[in-house]
Amino acid sequence: MTQYFADVLQKPTSSLDVPDLQAIAKDHSLPATLTLCRLTLVIGVQCEKNKEFIDKIQGLSETDQHHLMKAIEQVMAKIAVAPAAQDALEASMTEDDHYYRIQSERSQIFSEKETLEKVYQALLEEHRTLQTTHDDVLSEREEAQAQLQRLRREVDTRRSEKADVMMRAEMDRLRVEL
Repeated sequence: MTQYFADVLQKPTSSLDVPDLQAIAKDHSLPATLTLCRLTLVIGVQCEKNKEFIDKIQGLSETDQHHLMKAIEQVMAKIAVAPAAQDALEASMTEDDHYYRIQSERSQIFSEKETLEKVYQALLEEHRTLQTTHDDVLSEREEAQAQLQRLRREVDTRRSEKADVMMRAEMDRLRVEL
């Protein structure tokens, strides 16, 4: 829960009361259970879906709402740190907080890396497809140009054959006239 405060909600955790889960499980410790509930409430009203939680809280009686608001205020008062004091908070981070922050950043970087690798593979496949299509188009273009030249030669040959035939016919006609 404290990691959620630090990573997702971007709230300092050094002043938070951390619930003793062993005391809750073994001794049914009421103070530890209340601490856990308070943290859960604050996460509920601070998370992305907080509108749903706030609507449900507003559906409760005024007395219950008042008690919940006091519990939320207790936790919020502990995590309300002035921006100038944020640097002092960073310096007072425990090793565990620092470790969890590094682990969180590491997992986020690995997640981004995996996403980028997937995008790279998709782009690589698209590039291969485009390259193949490009090569096919170039090949078809060369074939079309070769066919065009062959057809032009055939047309030129036919024209010269027709011209030869017409010339012979004209020469024959002129001989006859002579």
